[in-house]
Amino acid sequence: KPYLITVLRNPLATAKSAITHTKGRIDLIQSLGLVNFYTGEVLNSIERHSEIPNLFVSFESIVANPRGEANRVAEFLGLDLREDQMARVDQLVIPRDRIDTAKKKAKLIERLPKFLRRRFSAGRL
Repeated sequence: KPYLITVLRNPLATAKSAITHTKGRIDLIQSLGLVNFYTGEVLNSIERHSEIPNLFVSFESIVANPRGEANRVAEFLGLDLREDQMARVDQLVIPRDRIDTAKKKAKLIERLPKFLRRRFSAGRL
């Protein structure tokens, strides 16, 4: 028996990400238009297959509460998650604050003089 789990992201966040990944070749209005088109296609596909049970999951909710969303998905599928499986969820989903910290650290490392960057990368600093 098929199930459909649809993960959607905040449209504005998706549009901003598209601008970044296209290196500014599109602007916010164009990007929002693409997001709107994509979302419409996803929803049309779901509507065409309305007989398939569907669960909507927010990307932001997964990042903010991975265990809670994993439980919600498991419940939708009629499954029980063991603690070892939940530990895997913790390993797979990197919280946004850790990503932001890593990006800041990388930017700081980029500003170091070349000889210090090499030492830092080699773990000798």
